[in-house]
Amino acid sequence: MSPTPLPVPLHTPLPIFVYGTLKAGQRNHDAHFPAGSIRSIVAAKVHDVGLFEDDRIPYASPVRGRTLYGEVITLAQDSEEATFSRVAIDRLEGFDPAVPEAGWYRRLAITAVTLAAAAPVQCWIYVMDRPPQGTRPVSGGVWLSGTRSDAPPER
Repeated sequence: MSPTPLPVPLHTPLPIFVYGTLKAGQRNHDAHFPAGSIRSIVAAKVHDVGLFEDDRIPYASPVRGRTLYGEVITLAQDSEEATFSRVAIDRLEGFDPAVPEAGWYRRLAITAVTLAAAAPVQCWIYVMDRPPQGTRPVSGGVWLSGTRSDAPPER
């Protein structure tokens, strides 16, 4: 299956690759990344992942030959805010590290590539084995919807 998952324990504090409502400026970003939780945000891409959407949110799923664009968010180390972000994002994505196979999404350690420097970055990504029924592929691998500031954060 692609992308190739890296053999990293689930408790490892890697950066997080985000591609939808958790990107800077999107409706879930501020609620899940409080002030002081982020060290850096870098534009990046992931190969062999396709992007799909319904009327509300995007979904990532392995698709050989497709490229997904988003951001690698590196959290501040050893801060309460960063710990909050990790737990809150797992909860938002329906992922429980204690029972990883039970969630809607899987959290995989993968290698993203930064756009500016073409540097590899090990990071977490949340993917589904296959997109939900009724979703549409997003051409170009960039999710642009959901920028309305009046949309409430997902819970």
